[in-house]
Amino acid sequence: MLNEEHVILMGNNQIGENVVIKPFCIIINSTISDNSVIEEFSYIENSTICGSLIGKHSTIENSDLECHCQIHDYCKVKNAIVKKGTVLDDYSQVIYPQQEKKIIGENVQVGQYIRLNQAVEGFSLVKENHALLFLKD
Repeated sequence: MLNEEHVILMGNNQIGENVVIKPFCIIINSTISDNSVIEEFSYIENSTICGSLIGKHSTIENSDLECHCQIHDYCKVKNAIVKKGTVLDDYSQVIYPQQEKKIIGENVQVGQYIRLNQAVEGFSLVKENHALLFLKD
């Protein structure tokens, strides 16, 4: 379901079957595979989304998301390979420098308000079946 009046598609995009793209999204040079859901006000550029959920107001740039990922509301993913089954809770960020994409392993749970970036040592690879859960003060 794509209402092109309220979605901006720029460049070379491929949209699969059974894809839901809600209003006010911007998609640039990306592939959105079958059974993906992109919630309102999301921004996706130079990325591949495979059968995953992208929450409201989320940004995905220069990244590849494997199937069954859940990127919840207000998240940002940049320069990452996110393996299948990974969940980023609201307001989480995975941001790496452009030199190379970093990998977040399968079935990883990243809690609310967690930020993984080049300044966080030891997080160039988050292995599968791990949880990074922190409570906000």
